[in-house]
Amino acid sequence: MRRAALLALLLVLAGCTGGSPGSGGPTTTTTARSTTRATTTTRATSTPMPTTTVPPTNDTVGRLAPGLTRAGIVNASALVRAHVAALNRSGYASSLALSSSISPEGTDAAVVSNATTTVVASPGWERYRLRVESVTGDGNDSQRQRQERWSNGTVRLLRVSAGNRTAYERLGPVPPGGETEQLLRLTNRLTLRTYLALGNYTVVGTNRSGGQTRYTLRADGATVPNVTSFHATAVVDEAGRVHRLNATLVADGGESGGGTGHQRTTIRYRLERTGVETVQRPAWADQALAATNSTG
Repeated sequence: MRRAALLALLLVLAGCTGGSPGSGGPTTTTTARSTTRATTTTRATSTPMPTTTVPPTNDTVGRLAPGLTRAGIVNASALVRAHVAALNRSGYASSLALSSSISPEGTDAAVVSNATTTVVASPGWERYRLRVESVTGDGNDSQRQRQERWSNGTVRLLRVSAGNRTAYERLGPVPPGGETEQLLRLTNRLTLRTYLALGNYTVVGTNRSGGQTRYTLRADGATVPNVTSFHATAVVDEAGRVHRLNATLVADGGESGGGTGHQRTTIRYRLERTGVETVQRPAWADQALAATNSTG
């Protein structure tokens, strides 16, 4: 049951383009549709990532992150919790690119989705800037959307653009218990946990960088049924920060997979930098404030 649920979650993540994977959509939505031919998103591709292949030695093995042993990942949830906690302390900038091609059962047509998420956040996520850009198409038509969120700790704004329409919203304070949804958007936590739990990762190398030990891990093969191919490489430091994650998944839905047909998904996550203290105000902030003030 757990494996079937995980495969279903992968399908949801592959089609999620309205926000960071696992997040709810924007509170203000637009339904404008562009009929531009989808010429740039016809097939998903994977970019191999160079990896360190030096085996661990007594000189390079340092303190291990939660969920990680000298053999590999044993608890993806614990590892991602440590990753999120470390980002909370330091502030950071990150990027996530997700590309998916799904061919429904009994057809050769493919629905292709591409989404990129970039985040810049200060310690504690008091100030942040989030951008999600997505394109979904079937080879004939495509739908594009951009969602941007910005907070200076006092004001929180949302901007959504689709087709030739743009909408703004001034967001209220995060309600008690609402931090979970916000963190899903800002940390890509659900995507990282899913793909780090999906394979049997083993440590294939270590190195020292910036005074920290970093572990390179590789997975070949998935832990769930219906996944015909899974290859991934990750770089994790001793505090649990996931610095890089590249993964390519190929799955055939079948009956146990919900009859979803053939799916190919690639993800590319990068922790671009840490130690972020300030977040730049977007150029559209004044227009958003004017628009939301005029509408009450």
